[in-house]
Amino acid sequence: KRVDVLPAGVCACCGTSLPVDREYLAKVLGFSGVSRNSLDTVSSRDFLIEGAFVCTLLMLNLSRFSEDLILWSTYEFGFVELPEKFCTGSSIMPQKKNPDVLEIIRGKSAASTGMLTGLLSLMKGLPLSYNRDMQEDKRLVFNIFEDTLSSLDILAKLIDGTVFKKDTMIKKLSQLTLATDIAEYLVKKRVPFRQAHRICGAVVRYCIEKDKNFSDLTMKEWKGFSPAISGDIKTILTFENSVNRKKSYGGTSPELVRKEIDRWKKILT
Repeated sequence: KRVDVLPAGVCACCGTSLPVDREYLAKVLGFSGVSRNSLDTVSSRDFLIEGAFVCTLLMLNLSRFSEDLILWSTYEFGFVELPEKFCTGSSIMPQKKNPDVLEIIRGKSAASTGMLTGLLSLMKGLPLSYNRDMQEDKRLVFNIFEDTLSSLDILAKLIDGTVFKKDTMIKKLSQLTLATDIAEYLVKKRVPFRQAHRICGAVVRYCIEKDKNFSDLTMKEWKGFSPAISGDIKTILTFENSVNRKKSYGGTSPELVRKEIDRWKKILT
């Protein structure tokens, strides 16, 4: 909304005495409104900088997501299998599969950050009204926009062909990650969270020292940590239940995730 305003009709800096109907022109061209200050309209490149910033912020998130996929595709993790057509082989190691597209997106994120900094530096010392220096903004902005659009397009295609190895992920899960679930269980039993946190820390330390999982503990062992723990503790010691219980707004339960996906589909269509 801030950038969806018509700049035309302000002339070089101070408007015109001619009967120009800027509101009508804005309506015909599809703008939601008109700029309200002629000198600011000619001087400002805020609309470009804001657009470039939004794209750069998006590129930063794409870069972080790409890094996760790169990490998950390694032999040590093995959580995903990337599509062959988005990878290349090594020039020397026949067994190697390089996640080139993801690495390029990660690199373009750095380039976008640099170009946004260039835009900011370009404008910081200029006097008001138009200055020829501003012609440099086109190259920077167009490159940022092009990199963002192309990165979104190719990443969507890569994700569509990526295989997520659920079995491998499950094998590498540790029951110790359910410690927060145990703390919340204790809170529901009216144990103060600070105390519940300390109890869970003691349970985790005990399991590590004894080389045990939570499910290996006897009820006598559980009771040794807190009398508030009873037999129903077993019901929370599964990863599926842990995910399903995260039902606060923005949580990770499948039901909430599906609703959020549906919401964004409506926004984007």
